[in-house]
Amino acid sequence: MLVSTEGIVLRQFPFSDTSIIVKIFTRDYGLVGFIIKGAKSKKNAKAQLFKPVNLLAISFYQNENQGLKQIREAQLLFAPEAQNFGVYKSAVTMFMVELINHTVPEDSGQPDIEKYNFIASSIQYLRDHPLNAHFYLSFMYRYSGYLGIEIPLESDSGLENLADYTHLVNLSWTKKERQALFHSFERHYLENLTQYKSLKSIDILNTILQ
Repeated sequence: MLVSTEGIVLRQFPFSDTSIIVKIFTRDYGLVGFIIKGAKSKKNAKAQLFKPVNLLAISFYQNENQGLKQIREAQLLFAPEAQNFGVYKSAVTMFMVELINHTVPEDSGQPDIEKYNFIASSIQYLRDHPLNAHFYLSFMYRYSGYLGIEIPLESDSGLENLADYTHLVNLSWTKKERQALFHSFERHYLENLTQYKSLKSIDILNTILQ
């Protein structure tokens, strides 16, 4: 059956001399693996579509007995390129993608529309607004709720501002304070998710975000 949906590219890796495997978190079918034949060919103009963080509209044949699927059509909806994201926002999106990669079940085939919509809207918010140094903490906190492990926040601590991106302007934590809060959040993820792994991309954020 030919189906259509939207998806966020999470990662890709080589499959053969000419092909790659791409993992896409789709709105309607969860995390799905695709084989993109000829993607390494310089003549394949669509190879650039499948970079991590790209938002795509795709159609493919959905067969429960099939492992890797093949995309029939793919259209780019949004790509975090240098002119609209820059180094800082790109680093934040890679942090988001690593976090998602560690928390989305492999090839479940099950829709997770609310989670998908939150992730897509977060990327779009980041695109449309100036970067706030607290954004990645807000995403990590809010995302925990979609995983069913919501991080508890102390009242009257200022942490409630993390629940809404528009409220981040009210925060003025130092770099050291943000780092401490991240480690607190990550401990919560490690204690509540068996498949979770510590994030490597935080080192880049700690380097570039003042």
